[in-house]
Amino acid sequence: LPEPGAYNLPPPSNFFFYHMMGNVAFVGFSGAQAYADTAPYLQEACEWAAQPENDPRAILLMGHWDKDGSGCEAEMSVPGLLSELANIPACAPLVSKFKYFEGHTHCNQIMEPDLGFMVGAMGMGPSLGCSDSFGLPVLDTTGDHFQLYYFPISKFNGYDNYDATLACFQDHGVSGCYHLAEVWSYVPL
Repeated sequence: LPEPGAYNLPPPSNFFFYHMMGNVAFVGFSGAQAYADTAPYLQEACEWAAQPENDPRAILLMGHWDKDGSGCEAEMSVPGLLSELANIPACAPLVSKFKYFEGHTHCNQIMEPDLGFMVGAMGMGPSLGCSDSFGLPVLDTTGDHFQLYYFPISKFNGYDNYDATLACFQDHGVSGCYHLAEVWSYVPL
């Protein structure tokens, strides 16, 4: 038994997943485990994505941490792991298809244009100069483009777009309301 107050991390497989929705593959992981323990799962996910029956147009790497530390192992932040993909044989040919979503810091913002996005605020208070905002990212890959829209829903002591956004969604569907969103990315696939 572990010592009182000690903790044991579950195996990386408990937190690692990959699946496909439409023409986009999603790869999720926990940054709490070491890179060496996670790399075989990334190899497996990339082998799966490279299969002709899958062939995603884009691959989203999703994790919690935006930088190492605070519970995140070295090389296991989302952008850190993205940079390691070129060193994994099955992932190297797919690197150009990857984009990433990260969190931890309580911000909703573009981290690297057309590549990396932070969606970590979701109503949390100000952190590191970020606003206490809530918003909804929407990914659309129709028209052979990677389109990422961010709907700013509310900000404490600021705006409140909830009713207008919900009414538009109900009347016109999400894609009929892109005029209410910020365009975070619009690039060919």
